[in-house]
Amino acid sequence: MAHIAKFRPTYPIHPNPRPRIETSSRADQERPRRLPSTHGAYSSTSYPQLPSTGTRSDRHAIECTPLYTDDSPEDEDGLKDGSSYSPTISEVDALEEAFSLYEKNSKSTDDKFLIAAINGDIRKAKNIIDDASNNSTFTTRPSQPLESTQSTPRSGKGTRDHSSLEDCLKHFWPQLPLGLDHAPFPIIWEIMRIALHCSVNIEEVELPYNEDWKHQDRLWEDIKAHPAFNGKTLPSKSDAQAWYDSIHNNFRDGERSISLKASMSLSGSSTGPFMELELQPLKHEQGCRLFRRFGPDRFLELTLPSISAWPKKSRGDEDTEIIASRWLTREPHSFLGRQWAAFWVKDGRKKSSLQESSPGMQSRPQILETIRLFAEAGRDFAKLGPIDARPPRAKNSIVRPYLTRAQMLDWLLNFEDNGSESYLKLFTRISLGLSKTTPFVLQENQIHHRENDLRYLATGDVMNDGIGRISPSLMKKLPNVLGGREIPCAVQGRIGSAKGMWITDVTDTSNEDWIETHPKQRKWECKWSDEYHHTLEIRSFSSKLKPANLNTQFLPVLEDRAIDKRAMRQTISDRISDEISKEMEYIKSALKHPELLRKWVFENSMHPPDRPCHDAIPFLGGLPAFDDDIINFLLDGGFDPLKQKYLLDRVVKRQRQKYEKLESEMKIKIGRSAYAYMVVDFLGVLEPNEIHLGFSSRFEDGVEDPLDLHGFDVLVGRCPAHFPSDIQKVKAVFKPELRHLQDVVIFSSKGDKPLADKLSGGDYDGDTAWVCWDPDIVNNFRSAKVPFKPNLSPYFKRDKTTVGELLKRHGKDKFIDVMIEQAFRFSLKQDFLGICTAYKEKFCHDRNCISDRPALALSSLLGDIADQAKQGIIFGQKDWDAFQRDMLSKGHYKSSPKKQIQQPDHILDFLRTRINAVICDELNAFNGFIREGPVKAYLYDADLAGYWDRFQTDFEGGAENEGRHTRWVSTLKSRLRADIWDCAEFWSTSGTKASYQDKVWPPYERWRSISPCIEEGHQHDTIRSFLLQQGNFPPELSQWELLKASLAFTMSQRPKSDVPLSFVWQIVGRQLQYIKAQSTGLDKTAETRRGIPILMASNMYAALKPDGRYIRRLMSEEEGQSSAA
Repeated sequence: MAHIAKFRPTYPIHPNPRPRIETSSRADQERPRRLPSTHGAYSSTSYPQLPSTGTRSDRHAIECTPLYTDDSPEDEDGLKDGSSYSPTISEVDALEEAFSLYEKNSKSTDDKFLIAAINGDIRKAKNIIDDASNNSTFTTRPSQPLESTQSTPRSGKGTRDHSSLEDCLKHFWPQLPLGLDHAPFPIIWEIMRIALHCSVNIEEVELPYNEDWKHQDRLWEDIKAHPAFNGKTLPSKSDAQAWYDSIHNNFRDGERSISLKASMSLSGSSTGPFMELELQPLKHEQGCRLFRRFGPDRFLELTLPSISAWPKKSRGDEDTEIIASRWLTREPHSFLGRQWAAFWVKDGRKKSSLQESSPGMQSRPQILETIRLFAEAGRDFAKLGPIDARPPRAKNSIVRPYLTRAQMLDWLLNFEDNGSESYLKLFTRISLGLSKTTPFVLQENQIHHRENDLRYLATGDVMNDGIGRISPSLMKKLPNVLGGREIPCAVQGRIGSAKGMWITDVTDTSNEDWIETHPKQRKWECKWSDEYHHTLEIRSFSSKLKPANLNTQFLPVLEDRAIDKRAMRQTISDRISDEISKEMEYIKSALKHPELLRKWVFENSMHPPDRPCHDAIPFLGGLPAFDDDIINFLLDGGFDPLKQKYLLDRVVKRQRQKYEKLESEMKIKIGRSAYAYMVVDFLGVLEPNEIHLGFSSRFEDGVEDPLDLHGFDVLVGRCPAHFPSDIQKVKAVFKPELRHLQDVVIFSSKGDKPLADKLSGGDYDGDTAWVCWDPDIVNNFRSAKVPFKPNLSPYFKRDKTTVGELLKRHGKDKFIDVMIEQAFRFSLKQDFLGICTAYKEKFCHDRNCISDRPALALSSLLGDIADQAKQGIIFGQKDWDAFQRDMLSKGHYKSSPKKQIQQPDHILDFLRTRINAVICDELNAFNGFIREGPVKAYLYDADLAGYWDRFQTDFEGGAENEGRHTRWVSTLKSRLRADIWDCAEFWSTSGTKASYQDKVWPPYERWRSISPCIEEGHQHDTIRSFLLQQGNFPPELSQWELLKASLAFTMSQRPKSDVPLSFVWQIVGRQLQYIKAQSTGLDKTAETRRGIPILMASNMYAALKPDGRYIRRLMSEEEGQSSAA
């Protein structure tokens, strides 16, 4: 039997489940790390509570004292905590028996028993139970598993099969080695991340903590040198600034936070674990309310494959979502020295996709579930007293207090005052506490809570659903936290329990700071006195509008409502051809003018939405991490795209990516259209079917460049667009009273139904509308009435359980945990919105119709299940089958759409064919422009190769100077060449299965370790000092690094070179760019000299933006000179 280590809890022990036992033996890997629990009920009473006779606030606020400290006293055997202890087999059996007895007995013995178990005194623990039993001091307390209205555990063979999957999940989390008990959490995270990446069982590794590991480079040096990681390819490092902030600034950088993210992926193994864990590098992101209140490092974001992709259940087994929800929510997850409790799940609609930031990276879409976990306790947590008594701001946030997820959620959602709310709807409101926002602290008296919404008297419909007003004085202060931008007229955000849009009250002249909320904005009863609940959290804001892409969902609606359908197709087809041709002429001109090319890159940026926001452009090895930044970086260094083929290839690749995206996503730009936030006319000056849209500057639509749309007939639409009525034709007017509200589309507050509601049930809480004033499209369109909605209630069930009902049923101590598990179970069920949407689109595509009865029924279904979680709608496979059988035309509900359309009958097929043809023609013309241009692009660059040549010439001189004083140069070169070959070979043989980032970093680190090899002599120190220039230049730009880069570039230019050019640019691109920039300042002819190059600080470089006026003036002057010539 494996030895049982001395029990070393690094977190509070939960009275209900049996304590966890760790084994000191590494041989028996099959032994479970945790004794199985007979019930596993995870409750908010997991930490010591005051007697039930106390008040609710007392019981809610009580906290646990740390059970593990740095100065652990010696036990009776003279062993300190963490030392090895090997009980006999009989002692192990006795402890297991004690655990079994413990679960049946009263709380009076809990603490004594736990203290004995904690200290490793197995005999004493057993005696405590025995004595208490003999004295009849125990009272029976049967275990109470979580109740479920949806299923009950099964026994027999199904249970055994079920246990195999659940046991696999239960023991999923890897544990830490003994040496890291007192390491700071960022160090623990990074070591575990490296170990998982390298497939190293960290529990078997001896890794005593070193204080120097707070320096990231020192940690990585020691990891590389450790025998367990010998020959392993390490992952990329966490961002250096994120590392510093996590170590020294408590995971914060001002209002930005350092996020903890992990992912699980299917392993494909039939014998081992079916999922593999991966930790993501530490990085910055916007903070959220929960981060700011409790600390970013208490929240772990975990993504895992959709439950539908998990191994199929055995016969008689429970549904997978039941097993998954039970595993995720009932018991805490012991990981990284902390106890994590799952509290939120986002349904599996998120698409996982790797951005192609570098060659070799491919997009891998996957449906994922996103889980959020909260660290309730940990070895580095402490008792700070009741939650309401703690300092509200970050003054004492370095020390994390024990806190249950129930307490954390109660702080956010105030369950006591929201008993009438649906528990599922309230559960979805947790997302408001996780929204990435920028905070602006207000005083409670600055928030005005209105008692009524704007309503249409005849019907009682709310006309301002989701929107309120804000004072001009307060709006003027917001740019201070938004990065100094221009004053917006509208912001989307959250404050307390309210969410939505807020627009400037143009009638206010009080010069006071205030904001209002309306009943429809307030989603639950909130404790507004809390500082964090009266902080305005800004998610987005209005800004200058630009021409919009036409969403493909609008195309069938435009054709369905077209007066002349053939003309509508031709109009959109012409817009596609014009836009692609215009784009190609732009890029041809930009290749001749590097300044214009930089502007083109800026306007067509494909940066991923989660691009890091640092004080510098993120790099991957020697080049920026993203293609757009690489092009800009090389342009800024003085490379000419028509002369340097590496840069030209990047530009061509970037243009092809844009066309591929156009082909696949059909994002058709319509010059006279824009997406704008929808807001409402609080002044009541707009009549029904009137809108107001004014621009903050002239809108560049390529025709009129208007400042407003007064007098235009326009189309307004909103996605998702399933009904023919989801695009409406209205009249644009200009109202002087609304002139200050710019770059938003203002809808009338009059009429029998809000215009936003006509557009696929929209509201004003942040929805955007597509506004089009292209006369060829607008004049060929007629609006449809909102169709009658069929009664689909027979196909739905609803879970209407309220928070109060759960409280009554399960009691104050458990109802929140029950709510979480049941909400998880609901959310992890198969999501039919995506299934039904795909079916509807294929169904309507196949029949080329969106307005007949079956199509409208499908559209109504999508509208109902869009808010499935919020409304508690239960809709499964049987319901979907019944709907198809009853509501869809015979012969269609079972048949799949045609795989190929022989004739482009549908507008999407027609336009896709047209796009392919136009792109093919334009690319052929572009390739001809490159081939037949007056200047040829080459991979070779004399400036880059000449840097080493000049160095060698200067120090070796002619043949008459050869001797022992110059021999060091040839020796240095020969040894450097050998090091370059070795590093290039390491690059070529590195694993192809790893991501491109992981392929780059190991060779890059090896490259950086190449130091000058100089023969010992009287000049040794002088030469070394000259090359390294320590203290005078950044190490990356020392003379030595520049010489290394130049020689590597020269070696890559030889035919059939063993030094790949891709390796050279990726590893030493920074140095090559610096050499090139230096060469632009050398004395050349007047035509080529560009002035002295300018160095920039990295934070200033990251903020660069092309100056359109300067570029236009420069091109105008060049065109004038060409005309004069």
